Amino acid sequence: CDWGAFSPSRFRRFLCSFLAHLRRHVCRRRFPTEGRDGRCGHVQRIPPPRRFLIFKLRHYRILEQFRCVFVAVFCLSILGVIIQSLYQFLVKAWKYIDPSPFVHGWPIEAVAEHLQAVCDGEIKRLLVNIPPRCSKSTITSVAFPAWVWAQEQISPTSGPGVQFLTASYAQQLSIRDSVKCRRLIESPWYQRLWGSRFGLTGDQNTKTRFDTTLGGSRLSTSVGSALTGEGGSIILVDDPNAAQEAFSEATIESTIEWWDGALSTRLNDPKTGAFIVIQQRLGEEDLTGHILSKSVGDWTHLCLPMRY
Repeated sequence: CDWGAFSPSRFRRFLCSFLAHLRRHVCRRRFPTEGRDGRCGHVQRIPPPRRFLIFKLRHYRILEQFRCVFVAVFCLSILGVIIQSLYQFLVKAWKYIDPSPFVHGWPIEAVAEHLQAVCDGEIKRLLVNIPPRCSKSTITSVAFPAWVWAQEQISPTSGPGVQFLTASYAQQLSIRDSVKCRRLIESPWYQRLWGSRFGLTGDQNTKTRFDTTLGGSRLSTSVGSALTGEGGSIILVDDPNAAQEAFSEATIESTIEWWDGALSTRLNDPKTGAFIVIQQRLGEEDLTGHILSKSVGDWTHLCLPMRY
């Protein structure tokens, strides 16, 4: 479905004109008569009898009922497209996340498609390399958790009961994305569509962590932080290496040690949980290089290089 070319108002105008055309054909009849020359085939309109007026009224009511059904099915189909597609969800939710206009692009669609496969349980280990300023944090850390909670529980990584553990190289970046995600969930648009499914608890609703009424949670942390007692169904790492410290051997080693010794063991269920690592490449020894050198074959690697 090409959402950019799709117009609900155009469909509504087409539906109204189609029903009006049906009403004209139902409410008017043509009766064959015999012409002056005695040949049949001349057609003229004759006022219908009273019983046909009743027939017209019944069909008119049926058509009106059908119009209501068509509109209801149409609205449900739109809602289904939004729920089922992460990319379409991002397009509709963008104005509640960022004031700048949304720019369509196939790299964003590719990332959204892979994230959706994680939600469906088809991918357990996802590694994404994408250039900076390509909305990777908005897609992964802001829109993705809100979209997952809006889904039906078809897998351990979908539905409002999913627990997210998110991390970045800086705590303020993790908090920034956490606040944006919470604002999206509390927006009137999101509440109108999915507010009846779950809510945010009042006793645990802070910038760094907020929980759903159905057991889900979103915890924000940073590289190097202590994770004792914490875990998640989906562990999401957004930019684990800082660009300004790309050549710092001490920072690179501490990041790898934090990944191997702390974060890699934080899944609630290693058989059904999922890891998502998304970052820009900063060198051969960054976290992406470490993962590829240690776990080749276990990870789905999506690499989107910048081209000028």
